[in-house]
Amino acid sequence: MALGDRIKECRQTARLSQEKVAELIGVSRQAVTKWEANQSAPNTENLFKLAEVLGTTVDLLIKSENDTASVAEQVYRMFKEDEARKEAEARRQRQMNWCCALTVAGGYLLIFLLCKIFWCDYDLSQTTFVGWLTSTAPSHHEYLLGWLISKDLYLYTSIVSILSAALGKRRLSLTTLGAFAIGLPLGEYLGGIPPLVPEGYHYGWAIWSGIYLGSLFFGIWLQRFSDEELTWGSQRLRRWCLFAALYVIGIILLVLTSIPPAPY
Repeated sequence: MALGDRIKECRQTARLSQEKVAELIGVSRQAVTKWEANQSAPNTENLFKLAEVLGTTVDLLIKSENDTASVAEQVYRMFKEDEARKEAEARRQRQMNWCCALTVAGGYLLIFLLCKIFWCDYDLSQTTFVGWLTSTAPSHHEYLLGWLISKDLYLYTSIVSILSAALGKRRLSLTTLGAFAIGLPLGEYLGGIPPLVPEGYHYGWAIWSGIYLGSLFFGIWLQRFSDEELTWGSQRLRRWCLFAALYVIGIILLVLTSIPPAPY
């Protein structure tokens, strides 16, 4: 009898559901299902928890009639296999983190170049390409882009997103990048919209700041989602998208309705 079959038999003998076993051990129900279907095996830590929950012993769970190795030898073999899987998974996660960090860095660079092309009035016939690319003078850019560059906020926010990805917080990284990209045009075009904004004033900085700061909260919230919840059919993900959209709309309305009248 395979390990998964013994787990299933012991669970049914103990009159426990897969959901209850998963809850007591601290894993997902899908993990228990895969164990019983022999699609995967519990690691050594979960194996001991499983034996305790099912009211049996580890040797009864893993002992096979055709396996002459002792229980200690089998546990040690499972431990080494588990360590190898963990190392392979850690290596894969590091690779994914750095790929995400490079992707985010490329995203910020692409946004920067597009903004330079469409929101920079530098006369290229009177300067070099490098001068155009590295110019930080607010007067040469649309308001919000010039403000972000001159205050070094473009640099700081990109560093936050890139470091988040490199440290394994990929969802936070992508959320802040998305908020930066969304907040930039919204702040630029709505921050000075007449007649809500007096002539000569611009509140794009407030719209962008509110959206970006909120993305830190929404990114941390998204980090807490399980992989199964990151599907469009997930109710929790739909709720997250709804709250994020309402937050952006709320920030815009709050800023635009709080603008004081121009002094005369």
